[in-house]
Amino acid sequence: MLKKVTAVFTAAILAIVLSTVVIASDNSLWTKTYQAEDGSILKIICLSEEEEGNYIVYLDDKVFSNVSYDGLITYLNANEKPMYSSDGKIEFGYGQLYAPIEGGIQIIGNEDGILFESNNGENSDFHLVKRDVNKNSEDSSAVWYEIIKTYKLIETKVTALSTSSTVLINGKEVAFEAYNIGGSNYFKLRDLAAAISGSEKQFDVTWDEEKRVINLLSGKEYTAVGGELEKGDGLTKNAILNKSSIYQDGELVCMTAYNINGSNYFKLRDIAMLFNFGVSWNEETNTVIVDTTIEYLKEQESSDVIEFIFE
Repeated sequence: MLKKVTAVFTAAILAIVLSTVVIASDNSLWTKTYQAEDGSILKIICLSEEEEGNYIVYLDDKVFSNVSYDGLITYLNANEKPMYSSDGKIEFGYGQLYAPIEGGIQIIGNEDGILFESNNGENSDFHLVKRDVNKNSEDSSAVWYEIIKTYKLIETKVTALSTSSTVLINGKEVAFEAYNIGGSNYFKLRDLAAAISGSEKQFDVTWDEEKRVINLLSGKEYTAVGGELEKGDGLTKNAILNKSSIYQDGELVCMTAYNINGSNYFKLRDIAMLFNFGVSWNEETNTVIVDTTIEYLKEQESSDVIEFIFE
């Protein structure tokens, strides 16, 4: 649940959350993989919710560790100008992947160029770019970059098995549509927001169509859109890694999520950490327990069976 700094970057690093062929069950929060037309691979792994040094990046045959993502460096370097591809068709976000080196920082890239993310939210690609020396000048209204190679997110489908675990919200049983993916249970975020609305840990969920991002608003009563807390059909579904960016109170956050039939499913422990409420698992009774009157405990992460949803 990485909270990312700087309101200046409009890029959706969440889309950086690489799609993966393997569901991350290790210590990583998520892994996503991008592929270029020539078959070369870009993989980004989010290791923790820390704000710096929390990514590992694999770019073809190069490996970068202790990688961070921030927009301020690029924002200042561009003199606050927008950044576009040479043909003007693609706008780049300010978000930049970089790693520390002796005496400074290293922008992630290779001998051909550096990595930028396109600023188009849900469908963000990564591009290997270099400055267009023929188009840039001090009088330019924008900063122009020549695209060398484009890495597109691989949409990996995984199997989502319908699950029937009992869920208690502050002691009351609540019915959810839930699925098991890779041994973990996922639920709709809107269902959870509706279920804890009115409590001290309530939050609202909105969708920004223009920016293609999900907004989570702490302390706000949930606004129903219809379809919340409806039981599923009990059938197995295909799940695709979610590509939309997610913001909590204006700050970008990093969470693993899957889209099933148009609805996004998130890990419960991620939501519990974001809004600081208690969650636990009773294996004997096959019960997920949510308690908004207590704080989230990191030890609760050992209950790998719990994972939650969005819309």
